[in-house]
Amino acid sequence: MSFLFISASTVVLLPLSIRILLMATVILAFLLSLIVIKRVKRQRSKAENRSRFTDKLNTTIVRSANDAIITFDEQKTILSWNRSAETIFGYQRDEMIGELLSTVMPGGALATLTEEKEPRGQEENHKNVEETVKLEGLRKTGDLFPLELSFSVVQNEGERYFIGIARDISERKAYREKIKQLVYRDELTSLPNRRMLEEKLEQDLKLAKETNYHLGVTFIDMDRFKQINHVYGHKAGDELLIAMASRLEKRLPEEGFLARQSGDEFIIVYYPVLKQEQLQLADSIIGAFHLPFELEEAGTDVYMSPSIGMSLYPEDGATPEELIKNADVAMYEAKKNGGGQTVFFIEDLKEALTEKARLERDLRRALENDELFLHFQPQVSVTGGGITGFEALVRWKHPDYGVIPPNTFIPIAEETGLIISMGEEILRKACQQFTDWKDEGYRPGCLSVNISTVQFRHPQFMDMIKQTLATHSVAPSELILEMTESVVQEVEEAFPVLQQLHQLGVRVALDDFGKGYSSLNYLKSLPLDILKIDKSFIQAIHLGTREKAIIETVMNLGTKLEMQIIAEGVERPEQLEYLIQSPSLTYQGFYFSAPLPPEKVPTILTDPI
Repeated sequence: MSFLFISASTVVLLPLSIRILLMATVILAFLLSLIVIKRVKRQRSKAENRSRFTDKLNTTIVRSANDAIITFDEQKTILSWNRSAETIFGYQRDEMIGELLSTVMPGGALATLTEEKEPRGQEENHKNVEETVKLEGLRKTGDLFPLELSFSVVQNEGERYFIGIARDISERKAYREKIKQLVYRDELTSLPNRRMLEEKLEQDLKLAKETNYHLGVTFIDMDRFKQINHVYGHKAGDELLIAMASRLEKRLPEEGFLARQSGDEFIIVYYPVLKQEQLQLADSIIGAFHLPFELEEAGTDVYMSPSIGMSLYPEDGATPEELIKNADVAMYEAKKNGGGQTVFFIEDLKEALTEKARLERDLRRALENDELFLHFQPQVSVTGGGITGFEALVRWKHPDYGVIPPNTFIPIAEETGLIISMGEEILRKACQQFTDWKDEGYRPGCLSVNISTVQFRHPQFMDMIKQTLATHSVAPSELILEMTESVVQEVEEAFPVLQQLHQLGVRVALDDFGKGYSSLNYLKSLPLDILKIDKSFIQAIHLGTREKAIIETVMNLGTKLEMQIIAEGVERPEQLEYLIQSPSLTYQGFYFSAPLPPEKVPTILTDPI
């Protein structure tokens, strides 16, 4: 390589133009070098400023972060401590720099933080390892709290450093516990709910199958609980449920599991258990309800009784659903028998319930297919023998089982609420037939139609009566509504409706008088027009003087109160002979006529038997 050197003497010998060009080149090169140097310095200054700004920005982020950011070495000695760390743990920065991390994170969980994840090597000098653990933090106050620690392990020239981001997860944990509580616990009583019950029963049933031990399900339902809500309000009802749950828990055996199924229903899973132990549990529960419940919300004490149904694995079912359903069936049998008692499931109960469910389904179809029809039984004066009216009696002709008596399907209709539409249809058909007879020139007297408790308490009951009478041109004075004592037991509730019927001109008969818990208070307080003596008294006239004395007392009572008396179930001539003593009496029964289909009624209206 060769270099060209131009001496000053040589330059002098060059032409002027070349000398000028050469000089300009040198000056330009010098100026360019100055520009480059200045630009390099400016860029270096910008880089340094940017670096300082980045450091400042990172420091600001670390200091203002909501999470605690802590750096520490392999010996777990703390190297940095931000403001959030001060807030979360309660220690100031100066108190913690140089201290061990175990001061604020005690326990064995930290032992894994500095373990080698992989063998050290030159290739790992700049490798980051990230991990998140959950552990307990310790505040300066000595309080432990749940902590989530995310940390990075930075390796550099054989040394490892840790950058930890610690977060107080107390609120998150509390929220998750709340969610779990809502999922698995009853909000009112804090007992396990139905979901938790099903999972528990599934687990225990699996164990029972493996060990061949018995498992018991006890279904508890409170008698007349709805009355508490109706009389004292739902807050009092809630207070009572909480108190009942507490009382049940105290009677729970060590092996028992108590859950609130829904409403006032509770279920106990008992595993392992013998049948006798399950019965002892039921007796203990019934005994626990002998004492009253003090309700602050109601300002009074109330007494409650439980109806208890029980099922046992494997005899009464092999699945959670079967065991609960069969215990429920047994509970309803206990309730049907008067409540406050225990019934063990037997297969006959299930068959009866299945039959009841089938009848309910068929009854709904019967209403749609117009399978219900009416017969009419005449009511007759004991003196003149003339017909004073007819009682409409509903019948059901089932397509497979023939005619089903009303005492079989009416209770089902009342329980399911079908009685509302059924009762309206019965009244409509009865009024229509009554009007048809009148239009044909007959004098059927008065029309009696039975009304159930459910109908009577329906808010649209009076509107339905008025509309039906108007639609079929039946005068209110021609209609008699028959109702049993159960309808009028709540005098204060019954009085306004009975008063409206009285003002309308519709008469009311108290049916089956003497059969139930007869009370003179009904007769004194309520606007009733007719007493119907229950047929059990009439059919026992020949047995002795007690029955006759009761009948005479009722007849005298009716006369004094200016109420009409109707005797039901007159089937023999001696029964009628005895009733003739009261000339104002009316009777009905097979002695005069069985209930008749509508087309047969005109024959006895023109030519009475």
